Amino acid sequence: MARSEISHADVVTPGGVIDGNLAYSLSQVAIQIGLGSAALRKARREGLVVRRIGRKSFILGKDLLAYLEKQPPVGGGSADEPA
Repeated sequence: MARSEISHADVVTPGGVIDGNLAYSLSQVAIQIGLGSAALRKARREGLVVRRIGRKSFILGKDLLAYLEKQPPVGGGSADEPA
């Protein structure tokens, strides 16, 4: 499927897979990982990289995955320890 044939529904599914090779709008990221607007703003302040083209803001899938990797695992253990 060519990129021009990829629809919004193909890319954004709540709880779906984040593709490191795609760029997502802020609303797509919020839907994809289930964040509200306040949590997304907090993530931006804490280091989530957001890129702008004109008035549009985007998050690269690879930047979102890198940000998620830096977050502490549930349960407070290190990322290398089993949960």
